[in-house]
Amino acid sequence: MPSLTKVQKSITKKRSHASKPSALHAKSRDAHRLQRASDRDARLSRLAHARSKQHAPLVARINFFRTLIISSTDPTVPHTPGAPLDVSSTQALITRFLSRHDAETAELKASRRPGRAGSAREEALRGEREREEREYESGFWVPDLGDAENIVMLAAWTGDWVGLNRVKFVRVKRDGGVAASSFPPKGLS
Repeated sequence: MPSLTKVQKSITKKRSHASKPSALHAKSRDAHRLQRASDRDARLSRLAHARSKQHAPLVARINFFRTLIISSTDPTVPHTPGAPLDVSSTQALITRFLSRHDAETAELKASRRPGRAGSAREEALRGEREREEREYESGFWVPDLGDAENIVMLAAWTGDWVGLNRVKFVRVKRDGGVAASSFPPKGLS
């Protein structure tokens, strides 16, 4: 189905050959074509926005690990930049990822009066942390940081969702188990 701009161009071209230009009638074929194309563009835009919103947490997770593994000068990261990691180092990075909001959570908790319920942001952070902890127990979905070729592909990643289909992923458990996973993540793949 054609996009709105193509339909507009087609109608404008067709109507410019007329002896004198006129407005579209509300119930004309061209008006219906314009309406359908406009509705389709709006629907596609809405679906693309929902899809990007759904993928945003996983893209942020992968970007977190990418920045740590590729260009980290942080002394707490137990590796040389660009080098493959063993399972214990990957688990240390996962633990660091899980605690990324701890400072903000502590600040929100300190700012409220004792006996009060937590703010919506505090509850959201707590729920996210609990969900990620449960995922870590069953297998935390991360890029395979133990493979040198995969690290090169991760370094070349541009930050978009579709660019991740070349990167290999694994599920790392808290007890040290590692299992190959697929992209995109499906349950406990």
